[in-house]
Amino acid sequence: MSRDDLVQGRRAYAAAILAGDVDAFEALLRGWAVPRSRLHRETLIALDELPKGPDIAIDDDLALRVELVRGVEPPDDSRRPWLVSAADVLAEPDPGPTPWLVENLIVDAALIAAVGPWKSTKTYALLDVAISVATGQPAFGALVIPKPGPVVYVLEESGRAALRRRLDALCRGRAVPPEHLRELHVSTNARVKLDDPEWQARLIETAQRIGPRLVVFDPLARMKDATRNENEQTAVGAIIDFWRRLRDETEAAVALVHHQGHVGGHMRGSSDLESVWETRLTWARDGATITLTSEHREAESGPELKYRLAWDDVTRTMRLPVVEDDLEQKVRQYLVEHPKASANDVAKAVEGNRQRILEIVRSLREGGSGASEPPGTTRPPIPVPGKG
Repeated sequence: MSRDDLVQGRRAYAAAILAGDVDAFEALLRGWAVPRSRLHRETLIALDELPKGPDIAIDDDLALRVELVRGVEPPDDSRRPWLVSAADVLAEPDPGPTPWLVENLIVDAALIAAVGPWKSTKTYALLDVAISVATGQPAFGALVIPKPGPVVYVLEESGRAALRRRLDALCRGRAVPPEHLRELHVSTNARVKLDDPEWQARLIETAQRIGPRLVVFDPLARMKDATRNENEQTAVGAIIDFWRRLRDETEAAVALVHHQGHVGGHMRGSSDLESVWETRLTWARDGATITLTSEHREAESGPELKYRLAWDDVTRTMRLPVVEDDLEQKVRQYLVEHPKASANDVAKAVEGNRQRILEIVRSLREGGSGASEPPGTTRPPIPVPGKG
């Protein structure tokens, strides 16, 4: 046996030991990096590897380490263990609080349902979020991005020229140089189909190569086979399965943009779509003001975000400034008149939701306006007790 054959055999053995399923095994054989969630936890621990962390690809060193580990045998089948002891789960390190992709708006690595009626500015808002995640700038000028990174935005309802106009206007409005958007990867009218096996494989391979923090499919209605009836559970099952698989294999947040049904605020089509999301973003429009609300499976619902589209014909800029609500105005005025007041003092004096008032006080005292203001807007400074 030649040395090359020995090395190849060692890598194949390592792939068989590590892989939690057939797809992961094939990916490892091809030299691709695979998320640790797709590998056998017991094997990783035996190799002194953490169950969570960067994706793993098999190199000569790892293949040799697998071969030298005693007591590790190839699995009887390619399926991941589906049942574990609750004691083992609780013995794992405390994962800490729910992490955010966009603070108080989108949970990290969540399945996101982005829902609203036609012309409610969903695409503009999500492009603004995509720019923020890719650059690290606050979304809507107010919401922190804890961990920026690449973004994949797949748009099937407009062409490349229309997307360019939108991106150009948003970048001008936020003073973002085009070169800063190298980590925002976009696609327009590529005929992407989320229920097509070839497209599914292509999307997973692309996402694993790019390593996105966020993937957006806009809109879902244009990304399925024309014969697939979205009102039938069996018809949307393939899309839901891929939605979850893409998230699991990339650890990215994955958003499906969809329209509301004719009755109520539910997503159009099968109710199964409503049962899967982990973050739900909902848009409502009242004239020039848009209200964006968020719900989460793993966190409390975020405060309502009100914004407007601010287009300037002269500069060809588009901004999405946050509209300060009445409660925030009352809190701000009270702090100006009572600079030494504590947060609890404000909550007692100002009528409204106590938790929301405390959040507003914290935001203002930390130096934020609590809202994104148009250029040239001036506001009185918010005093901090004991300072200045």
